[in-house]
Amino acid sequence: MSFQAMTWAIKKERPCQQKMVLLMLANYADAQGKSYPSMGVLSKNCGLSMSQTRKSVVELEKLKLLRRYKRIRSYGQTSNTFTLSLAKDDDALP
Repeated sequence: MSFQAMTWAIKKERPCQQKMVLLMLANYADAQGKSYPSMGVLSKNCGLSMSQTRKSVVELEKLKLLRRYKRIRSYGQTSNTFTLSLAKDDDALP
């Protein structure tokens, strides 16, 4: 867990579901703000349905609070890489 990422996420004023997803991603984040939970794990830990979780991730991406990258292995897609926008100016972000 990255305390920097958790502190960053706590400061973001977002609706409840988006905030929960952001906090959970921050909880899984390393020092560079990258985390790798599956959507199923993220959904379960947030107490949200898969569709609510996906919608929240899409909204957070639109706000440029995070970026999502697909990870492909030889056997197919695995969990995404989520990168939090920790380096951006806090005052400029919602």
